[in-house]
Amino acid sequence: MPKPKFAVIECDRVREKVGCRLIQFTPSGHVIGFPEGFGSQQRAVGRAQWNAETGAVEEFVEEEAKSYAGVLSASDDHRRMAVKFFGEEHVSICDGESLTKLTQITPKWNGDMHGWRADGGELAIACGNWVSCWSTVPPQLPPRLIAETELKAACECDDI
Repeated sequence: MPKPKFAVIECDRVREKVGCRLIQFTPSGHVIGFPEGFGSQQRAVGRAQWNAETGAVEEFVEEEAKSYAGVLSASDDHRRMAVKFFGEEHVSICDGESLTKLTQITPKWNGDMHGWRADGGELAIACGNWVSCWSTVPPQLPPRLIAETELKAACECDDI
């Protein structure tokens, strides 16, 4: 059996004293994420793309954010990413190759859990016992609310 290999991504080549909390693979097999500062500078400083085999920085787009990316979830085909920045009320829908923001969803509740339908056409956002489902099909950008519900604690399951 071949020995598995992995690369350590080079955050310090992006900017000094920077790390990366969340990463995902792109459709083309690169690694993308939001490099962020440490300590009092704990916020995203841009978007980066790394070579998945070597860990070398291939692209860095500098963009200061108010906070750091707390949730990064990819659709099954990795063509779209749902990104939630800590302290922000909206969820950004980004291109899966570049993390460029396409649109955003502002649910009633501050949703920190995201789940994509297999084809990437819908996104479910959950917060506590509240769940909403959004259509993210391109002709309907900005996203359209399909359904929302409050899950009941006494029930085994609820339907949306």
